[in-house]
Amino acid sequence: MVLAYNMTLCYYQVGLVAPVAVVVPPGNTGLDPSQTSFFQVLNIPTKINKGTVEIITLVELIKKGDKVGSSEAALLAKLGIRPFSYSLVVLTVYDNGSVFYHYMLALVD
Repeated sequence: MVLAYNMTLCYYQVGLVAPVAVVVPPGNTGLDPSQTSFFQVLNIPTKINKGTVEIITLVELIKKGDKVGSSEAALLAKLGIRPFSYSLVVLTVYDNGSVFYHYMLALVD
């Protein structure tokens, strides 16, 4: 079914309760050294390598069930990490006076 495969990734919004934990992997971020303040506020260990900021260790930035703060949301946006996804779930279809429920519409490949 086309709808089941059309999932949209998006950034966390400030104040949203995180449905999943967010882990930031170690490695080069591609950000210039002037951006280190974002990492310092969140206690993420970094170093400057070849003119860019590099994260040294794996960091669990947001735990499942925590509220997302402005610093976390800004950092995820800068890193291009979109941990939240949403999609359309069809529960009922109305067609020419007939109602079809989701369990009647289940398709098998």
